[in-house]
Amino acid sequence: MPLLWSSLVVAGLLVLVYLMIAGVPQPRRSVDAPALRTPRLLLPMVGALCTALGIAGYLTDGSRFSGPARWAVVLLAGAAAALLMAGLVVKVFSAPSSDPEDDPRYRFQGHVARVTKPIAADRLGRIVFEIDGHRFDLPARAVDNAPMPADTEVVIEQVDGEVATVELWSVVEQRL
Repeated sequence: MPLLWSSLVVAGLLVLVYLMIAGVPQPRRSVDAPALRTPRLLLPMVGALCTALGIAGYLTDGSRFSGPARWAVVLLAGAAAALLMAGLVVKVFSAPSSDPEDDPRYRFQGHVARVTKPIAADRLGRIVFEIDGHRFDLPARAVDNAPMPADTEVVIEQVDGEVATVELWSVVEQRL
C-alpha cells in the first residue's frame, strides 16, 4: 500500500505543479461574450484529491482503523481537499482582474471601424465594425472632439459603457 499512497501524492503534486506553471484552464470566450472569468475546476480538484488521498492513506497505514473505516477516512480527506480546492479556485477567479484583456473597455481596442453617422464635437455619431463574424454598431465620440464624416475609417481606442471613443485611422497610420 505505501507504493499506492506515494504514487497518489506524486501524481497529485505533478498536476498541481502543472497548474502553477500553466494556470487553471478557462473556457474560450467569443468576442461578444461578457468578460467573466470562469475556471475549469476538474484539474485542480483532481490534483488536490490525489494528494490528499495519498497523504491520508500514508498516515492511516499504521493506524488501528479497520479496513472500511480507514478507507472512509481516506476518501473523506480526499473529498474535503477537492472541495476546498474548488472553493479556493472559484474565490481567486471571482476577484477583480487587473489584466487589461479582461477589462471590457479595451476588448475592441485597436479594431478598425467605419463611421456610419457623422461624429461632431457636441454629439455622438455611430460606428460599425465586424469581429469573428459578429457585427457591432455602437455610438461613438472622437478622441480629440474633431468632427468625422460618414464613411471615414477610424480606430477604436476604448468602449466605455456603450460608447466607443475613436480616432481617425489616418492619424493612427501616421504614428505607425
